[in-house]
Parts: sequence; C-alpha cells; structure tokens
Amino acid sequence: MTTDTIHGDPRDAGRGKGRARPPGGLRVPAHRYTRTKHLLEEFFTAFNQADRVIIMDIYAAGEQPIPGVSGKAVYEGIRKYGHKDVAYLGGRDEIVKHLCETLREGDLLLTLGRVMSGSWEKRCWRG
Repeated sequence: MTTDTIHGDPRDAGRGKGRARPPGGLRVPAHRYTRTKHLLEEFFTAFNQADRVIIMDIYAAGEQPIPGVSGKAVYEGIRKYGHKDVAYLGGRDEIVKHLCETLREGDLLLTLGRVMSGSWEKRCWRG
C-alpha cells in the first residue's frame, strides 16, 4: 500500500506526490476551520476522481469552531455534488478502524493535513 499526505488546500488533491489513482484509493480530508470556511465549496468537487472519500471532523489546531463549517458540512457537499462513495466517520478512532478493515494491497491512501499522518499505520500494519 502507498500513502501520501497533501498539505494545502483541496486543489492539491490531484497534485500529491503520489498523483496516482489506483482502484481502492482513499482520501481523508482534515483541515482547520478558517481554511475550510474559505475553501468549502472547492472541497465539494476536489475529490471527484477518488474511488472513496472519508471525511472526519475538522482539526481545530487551536481555532474556535465556525458555525456551518464542519466535517459534516464537507461530507454533505461532496455527496450533494454526486460522489458515489463518501462517508462521514467523525473522529480518528473511527477512521483508523475503518482503514484497518478496508485497506488492501495496492490501495493508495491520500490524507489532507497532518492529523492522520502515521497515526494509523502501526495499528493497521498487516505485514
């Protein structure tokens, strides 16, 4: 399995160092409230080429929540814009459990932000 972390904004989703889109590829966005607020609508279509998208709660990084800006709002927008396989799983523990159960050899996992970087690998490693 290959992993890739994208830093920046949703427009970077197709420009990660992996750049590949193999079957089973996953993308897990997690961002700050202010950045998500300013780029909210761009998130809705940024992951159209991903086979599956998992949305988690926004990582605050010391920021206060902004009304109407949430992981759930990102999930609803992606779904509204037609993505066929998007899920909202909330926190890191739910996502790690899901990744451990679903990732397979040859999958590419792209994460947006550092919240998931490396935190799941030791718990999921099948090797």
